[in-house]
Amino acid sequence: MRQKAFIHHLSSFIENVSDAITLLEVSPGPRFRYIDANRACERFSGIPREKMIGMYLGESASERNYELFLDSFTKAVNRKRSVHFEDVYIGDTETFMFETTLAPLFNSDNDCTHILLFSRDITQRKLMEAQLYESERKHRQLVESFPEGIIIISDDKLVYVNPSGELLLKANGNDELIGRSVYDFILPDDHEPAKIYFEGLLNLPGSPVTEQHRILRLDGTRLDAQTTGFSFEYAGKPAVMSVLRDVSSMVKMQEELDHFFNLSQQLLCICTLDGQMRVKNPAWEAQLGYSEEDMQESRFLCSIVHPDDKNPFLALAEMNSGANVLHLESRFRHKDGHYRLIRWNASIIPERGTIYVTGTDITDQHAQQELLQKSEKLSIVGQLAAGIAHEIRNPLTSLKGFLQLFRSKLGKEKKYDDYFSIMFNEFSRIEEIVGEFLILAKPQPKSFKAMPIDLLLRDIVKLLDIQAILNNVQIFTDVEPGLPPICCDENQLKQVFVNILKNGIEAMPYGGMIMVSARRSESGDLSLRFADQGPGIAKEQLAKLGEPFYTTKEGGTGLGLMICHRIIESHQGTISISSEVGQGTTVEIILPPAMPHCISNSAPQESQDG
Repeated sequence: MRQKAFIHHLSSFIENVSDAITLLEVSPGPRFRYIDANRACERFSGIPREKMIGMYLGESASERNYELFLDSFTKAVNRKRSVHFEDVYIGDTETFMFETTLAPLFNSDNDCTHILLFSRDITQRKLMEAQLYESERKHRQLVESFPEGIIIISDDKLVYVNPSGELLLKANGNDELIGRSVYDFILPDDHEPAKIYFEGLLNLPGSPVTEQHRILRLDGTRLDAQTTGFSFEYAGKPAVMSVLRDVSSMVKMQEELDHFFNLSQQLLCICTLDGQMRVKNPAWEAQLGYSEEDMQESRFLCSIVHPDDKNPFLALAEMNSGANVLHLESRFRHKDGHYRLIRWNASIIPERGTIYVTGTDITDQHAQQELLQKSEKLSIVGQLAAGIAHEIRNPLTSLKGFLQLFRSKLGKEKKYDDYFSIMFNEFSRIEEIVGEFLILAKPQPKSFKAMPIDLLLRDIVKLLDIQAILNNVQIFTDVEPGLPPICCDENQLKQVFVNILKNGIEAMPYGGMIMVSARRSESGDLSLRFADQGPGIAKEQLAKLGEPFYTTKEGGTGLGLMICHRIIESHQGTISISSEVGQGTTVEIILPPAMPHCISNSAPQESQDG
C-alpha cells in the first residue's frame, strides 16, 4: 500500500511540476519515440500531450533542435552520463529559452534503451544574467576609465589595478603589478601603520576609511596618496578596494606653508573663541619667552594682556561675522615681566568656533616713531627758539639798559625799590629762557674728554649742597668702586645733573632725601640713578615729560628736561624717568664707558720746552 501511495504522489508531482519531463524510447537508427510526458511538455513542444505520445522526436522538433538533441544524445551515450544543453523555443504565441538535461538509461547489455528529458524555462534567468553582465561591463568600463587609481588587494597582494593606478605606480602594464605584495609599494617606515589600516578595513566591512600614505613607485620615486578604502568580497575571498588620489602637490604646498609658518617672525595662531591656542608658530616662544608648556594653560592668552588694554580675543568673540577683521594694538606681557606692544590682525569664523590671528611686535617701531616725533619737535622748537631769541634779545638789552638808567635816577626813592627788583628778576628770567632757547637753537661746542664719574657727581653735590640744606633736603651718593671713566663734555653733563637734582629738590618743599647712585650695568654701561622722595608723577603726565613746553612745575618752561635729553643723546646715552604717585621719582641715565682713544686724548701732554 505504501508503495502504491508513494507512486501515486510521485506521479502527481511529475504531472504538475512546471518543468517539462519526457520519456523517450530509443530504437535503432537511432530513433526516439515519445512514450510518456507531463503537462508542461505541451508548452515546450507546442503539441498536445495526447498527440505527442507515440510520435517520433523528429516529427515534433525543428531541424536545428533535432541536430542539437542528436549531438547531446551522442555525448551522453559515449560518456555514460547526463549532459545539458540550452535552446530557444519559437512558437506561435511566445518565444522563450530553455535548458534541457538529457539522461540516458541503459539495459543490462549496456545499451541505451530510453532517455529522460528534463526541460526548464530559463528566460528570466538569462535576462537577469544579461542585465548583470551589462551592469558589470558598465562598472568595469567605469573603473577602467576612472581618473584616479583603483586597486583591489586580497591576501595582501594586488589582484586588480585600473589603468590610472598603473600610471600612478609607474607600471608599464598589469603584469608588473598583479600578484605583488601591497607592501612593495609602501615606504618601509609606513608598513606598520598601513597594516593596521588594512586590518581595520577588513574588520569594518562596507565602511570607507580615508588615510594618507606614502607610496613607493616602481621607478623609485615617492608618491603622497590619499587612500579611501573599503572591504568587500572579491572572487569569493575578503578583499580591500582602495581609491588612490595623488596629493603630492598638496602635501608639498602644505610643507611649504608649514615652513613659512615656522619661519615667520609674526605671531601666528589659530585659537578657540575663549582664547585657547590650538595651533601656533615658534615666534610666540621666541618673542614672548614662554615655553610650550606655559602656552598650554587654560586662557593663557587672556592672562598676559595688559590690564589697561583691550583683549583682542575677547573683542573678537563679541564679533558675529567672519567677514569682519579686527585691527587692534595691545600690550602683552613678556615672560620676564616687561610688556611688548603687538599689532593684531584677526578674523573669526563663528560656525567653526575658530579665531585666526596674526600679530606683529611693534614695540621697537613704536619707540622709533616716538623718537622721530620727538626729534621733529626738537627741530621745530630749535627753529622757533632761534627766531625768538634773535627777536627778543636785542630789544631786551635795550629795555634792561633803560631800566638801569631809570633806577639810577629814581632808585633813591624807597617806594620804587620793590618795583625795580621785580622787573630785574623778570628780566633775568627772560634772559634765562632766551639762553635755553639758544642752547636748543644751535649746537653747542663740545669738548669731550675722559672723566671719572665719581668726581663729576661729587662736584655737583657740593654745588647744590647749600640749596639742598636750605630746603631741608639731604643728598646721598653711592658710587660703585672701580667704575671706568666716561667720555663727556664736562660742562654739559654737569648741566644735566644740576637740572635733575634741582628738580628733585624743588619736588620736596617739605624736605626729604635724594639718593644718587652709580653702577656698572650687565651690558657694561654705566647706570646713574637719581631717586627723590617727592610726590611722584602720574602715568599720563610721565609720558609727556621731555616734550617742548610741557612741565609739571609752576613757572617752568618744559625746556630744561628737553635740553637734558639732547645732551645725553649727544653722549650716546639714554635717559628714562620712572615714577609712581606717592612713591617719588627716579631718573636713570645710561652712559657708555670711555673708549681708549678718548682716554688717550684726555691724558696730560708732556712739555715740549727744552
